[in-house]
Amino acid sequence: MTYSNLIEPISPKESPAEFPDASVDGDDNTDGDIKQIVETGSVTVSKDGHYIHCLQTKCLKNSRAKSLLGTLDGYMWKYSKAYSYVDAYICCSYFLKSKLDTQKRFRDKTIGLHNFKKEMPHLDNIQKKGYVLEFGHLSRDKGTDTLLEVAKKMPNTEFVFIGYGPSVDKMKDIPNVKYLGFKTGEELYRIIAEAAISVCPSEWYENCPYSVMESVLLGTPVVGSKMGGIPELIEPGKTGELFEAGNVEELMKAIKKVLQTQDVLERYTKNCSQVKYETTESYYIKLMKIYRGEKNAEQVSS
Repeated sequence: MTYSNLIEPISPKESPAEFPDASVDGDDNTDGDIKQIVETGSVTVSKDGHYIHCLQTKCLKNSRAKSLLGTLDGYMWKYSKAYSYVDAYICCSYFLKSKLDTQKRFRDKTIGLHNFKKEMPHLDNIQKKGYVLEFGHLSRDKGTDTLLEVAKKMPNTEFVFIGYGPSVDKMKDIPNVKYLGFKTGEELYRIIAEAAISVCPSEWYENCPYSVMESVLLGTPVVGSKMGGIPELIEPGKTGELFEAGNVEELMKAIKKVLQTQDVLERYTKNCSQVKYETTESYYIKLMKIYRGEKNAEQVSS
C-alpha cells in the first residue's frame, strides 16, 4: 500500500472529460517480460500532472506532513518508471477508468470491472417501515449535511442514520431524525432491508460504493448523487433515482418521487430484487481471464 492510495480526491464538479492529459513524462515503454496487474481503488487527479499540488493543497487528510509523504511517494513511483512494468489497471468503476485514461502512462491499460459482492443473507419477516436511511461515514463531504436539510423540509418523514462522523452532532435538534449509532452484520442488513429508501448523497467522488450495492441487493431503492461511479449502480426510474450532488431541492424531489405512493415504492423494490452485481465467482472468472490475457478492456465485462 502506498501513501498515494490514502489520498482522498477533492470534490470537483467537472466531468471526467474535462481533465486534460496529466502525463508529463511519456514513459510507457515496458521493459522485460514482467507481468503485473494493479487493482486501483482510488485516484488523485492533478490537472497539470504535478504531484506538488498534493502538498500545496494538503489533500492527504488535510495534513501538511502526510501530504508531503504523498507528494514524495508520487514522484518516487513516477521517476522509478514503475508504471512501465504494469500491464493492466483494474478499475472498480468506469468513472475511475475514464480518469486514468486521461494520462498517457495509464491509457490503453485500464480495465473497468465493478466490485463483487458476496450473496446477501436471507432475512425473514421483512416489512418496509417507511423511513429514509443513510449509513456509513456521516460527514459533509459524504452529503449528510445536505440530507439533513432535506429532513428539515420533510418533517412527516423519518430519517435514520447509521455510522459515525462529524455530522452526527447536527442531528440532535431535528425531531424526525433518528441516529442509531454503529451497526454491523444481520442487524445492519435488516435495517437496510426495512428502509423505504437508502440515500447515497456523496459530494465527493465515489467509485463503487458497497452501500449502494448492499441496499439494492436487499430490495431497497437508492437515491444517489451524480458523483463518480454512483450512477453506474443505479437505474433511474427502476432501482432508484439520481440527483445533482449538494442540491437540497433535487434530493428532496428524488426522495418524494420514490415515496409518492405505496405502489410506486413496491415497483422500485421489485426491480431491485432482480438486480445482479458481480459475485465472488463471476469476478474470479473475469479476473483470471485478465491475468491470462484472454480479454481486453472492452471485452472483460461482457
